[in-house]
Amino acid sequence: LRPDSAGVPLSVAQVEHLGGSQIVTLRAGPVRITMLAPPAPRHVPGDTLRVAVRPRDLYLFDAESGETLSAPGLFPS
Repeated sequence: LRPDSAGVPLSVAQVEHLGGSQIVTLRAGPVRITMLAPPAPRHVPGDTLRVAVRPRDLYLFDAESGETLSAPGLFPS
């Protein structure tokens, strides 16, 4: 997940500024998504942030078992 001006608009729910980066929690309806973002621009709750996903960079886990379903390099092509 990365900021992208052509991406999907999501609402910023929470931000933790860490100096060299920021942890941004986004809201898509009832779903919350957390991303690590660069330190600038600084986001605040209520902002709208456009984001995009590169499927090859996704880490997916089974919610019940915790098993890794997909991760970069897990299933080399």
